[in-house]
Amino acid sequence: MVLDYKSIGKRIKFTREEKKISIKDIAQKLEIKENNFTNLEKGDTTISLPNLVKISEILEVSIDYLVMGAEKNKELEKEFAEILAKCTKEQEKFIYEIAELVVQMNL
Repeated sequence: MVLDYKSIGKRIKFTREEKKISIKDIAQKLEIKENNFTNLEKGDTTISLPNLVKISEILEVSIDYLVMGAEKNKELEKEFAEILAKCTKEQEKFIYEIAELVVQMNL
């Protein structure tokens, strides 16, 4: 597996901005220079595993999300399971078909 550092950097930047964390703050927590962190967000440099772990902790996201863009929402999964537990088999099938259409239509 080859890591796409540009995509990882974009996800880091997006999440950092979404959580309103400054470059200065995160660079200090990582004990690196601000311009090194900026290069990391641009994908111009590689990320060490220890720093990737620290970034995921600071941003409160999974490493899976940072590396591959995959983030499972455990709370949503739990809520969905609770809803499905109340459904009849016909309702479950209907929900499945709707979900399948949403994926196919890329909604």
